[in-house]
Amino acid sequence: RQAQPARIAPHWAGALEWSLAGQAYVLAARQAQGSSQRSHEVGHWQQARLCFDQAGDAERSFDARCDSLQALIVVQGVAHADAVIDSLLAQARSDRQRAAAWTARAMAALMAGDHATGVEASIKAGAFARHFESPWPRFEAARLHAVGLAQGGRAIEGLAVIEPLREQVERDGNTEQKGRFWADYAYVLNTARRLRDTAAALGRAIAHAQAAGDLAELATLTSNLATVQGNLGHVVEALDLAQRAWALQVQLGATAGPTGGVVEAYVGLYCGMVGRYHEALERLDSALERFQRDGQALWIAVASNHKAQILIDLGQFARARQALDCAAPSVDTERARGAMLGARIDRALAQPGERALDHALQILDRGGDPQVRMHALLDQALALEPNAAVARCDEVVGLAEALEFIGVSMRAGLLRAQALHRAGRSADAAAALRELLPRLDRLQPADMYLPDAWWIGVQVFDAIAAPDEAMAALAKATQWIRQVALPQVPEAFRDSFLQRNPSNRALLAAASRRSA
Repeated sequence: RQAQPARIAPHWAGALEWSLAGQAYVLAARQAQGSSQRSHEVGHWQQARLCFDQAGDAERSFDARCDSLQALIVVQGVAHADAVIDSLLAQARSDRQRAAAWTARAMAALMAGDHATGVEASIKAGAFARHFESPWPRFEAARLHAVGLAQGGRAIEGLAVIEPLREQVERDGNTEQKGRFWADYAYVLNTARRLRDTAAALGRAIAHAQAAGDLAELATLTSNLATVQGNLGHVVEALDLAQRAWALQVQLGATAGPTGGVVEAYVGLYCGMVGRYHEALERLDSALERFQRDGQALWIAVASNHKAQILIDLGQFARARQALDCAAPSVDTERARGAMLGARIDRALAQPGERALDHALQILDRGGDPQVRMHALLDQALALEPNAAVARCDEVVGLAEALEFIGVSMRAGLLRAQALHRAGRSADAAAALRELLPRLDRLQPADMYLPDAWWIGVQVFDAIAAPDEAMAALAKATQWIRQVALPQVPEAFRDSFLQRNPSNRALLAAASRRSA
């Protein structure tokens, strides 16, 4: 009567027809995968494996465990999947099984941010698959190899690995294979900082995910697009996309795994940037709990760095330092970012931060994310002689525009205006601000506490005796502090937010003087 496989399978098992029961459970798992019911998918794969074991079919039992791993990572986390992969590697009896097991190891490692293990495992998988008639095991190993290289700061090498796959997958690949290619290609492109190409690749990947009805992949891709929009300075749009991705994860019941943690961490990041501090800290703490459970050093560092910056905004400098007290990841970018944040804490406490900042730049000289390097250069510019600071900001504007980091360009332009003011060129600074400040309604400077932009305006417009423009900038800043952010600051941190955040203290004092 064409009942669903999930209903038929238990009847075959009840009749001790273990092979037929296993086949039915495999079909049920594929159906659950197609509808993104990952928890059900994991259960069906487990039953399929048990049935094949009962049937004495070791080959299909092995395949069922391999096929279950992606869902297992999403639902139960990397640590649980790693134990299954260990058993697969120990039990593999053919090159086909070894290739599949090493591919699984690469996938799990990369989802945990362990690029060294991911690259090594993908190379082993590709070696075992080299002589197979089907090209697709080699394709799977190669795309993961490219992602691992990009994750390790070697994006150009990653592009050289993944771009030759495009013709094959577009010509012969199915919807699922095409979707995986475009998603991974977007990741490598983004790491190489080709943002326009990244957006186009994400569009292709999202289309394939929608065509396949894969809500889990759609959630991940939507989260990735949020990151791209954030880098372009469209923070409100980025937050909206991140929340959509999180809603999909909740709908799927897939928030416990690493993918859910990553999405929640980005919701926390963008909540912090728009002043929704209470929610930002809740999201980041929740994500950190999952990352720590699975021992994901890279993502622990990413989330800890985001949390530290939010605590700096809140005037909670001791807590910010505690947030940075995590195991240093192998990725240079996040270690440098942590050093930068340490320097910001030092400066906020009127201590010299140059040593930590120099350390960050030394790390980034060996490679790493150009965006983080640009922010480190801008942080360094704050302590430079004014004309040197102007030159440094001009340099970063050029780099940011070339790499399409519009939010970084905005921050560099604002700090350039501040440096011009310090150099006695306040009229030039005011001309620049008259172009930049109106853009804040739709474009947020990256890695910059938003009221700092208006505080620069207040000081510059005061210097050229433009009281109306100074008052307008001051009103924008104090409105954001008191009406947008303060109601969403945890109650225990409200006093430090108002009094220990140096920008808030200066802005509120200026507003009080003018009112008097």
